[in-house]
Amino acid sequence: MAERLNKLFRYNLTLIRFISLFLGRFDIDSKIFHYCNAGHNPPLWWQAATGSIKWLAPTGPAIGLTPAPQYSSNSLQLDKGDLLLLYTDGLIDARNTRGEEFGEERLLAYVKDHINEPVEDILSGLRKTAKRFAGSFQDDMTLILFSLK
Repeated sequence: MAERLNKLFRYNLTLIRFISLFLGRFDIDSKIFHYCNAGHNPPLWWQAATGSIKWLAPTGPAIGLTPAPQYSSNSLQLDKGDLLLLYTDGLIDARNTRGEEFGEERLLAYVKDHINEPVEDILSGLRKTAKRFAGSFQDDMTLILFSLK
């Protein structure tokens, strides 16, 4: 799908140069999450069993950057309590009055500090924390949180 989208957008992009995108599919029976990350910010995967966090690195370039890119897919075996957080660059690029970015380190610290809260509270708290940090946003901020109960 990413290769087809690249072909379509490569010849139709006029106002923008590229598009990052994250495609994911969750198999509810096997609890396997399959994904392709086309140059998007790396989603954060909290593994409840080990208490560790991993970043889901891109599996190919952003859509529109190259004529014939190669994309691959990866998969994760999710377990009870695992959490996936997808976000746009509006969150990590948000800057405070001193010009500091919210960044991945603050995002990581927030998730670690609030991992045991309900999903809705993590999302709303993260939005409030970023807003307090930056005051306002120059870019969109989209958050998607997926948790396996």
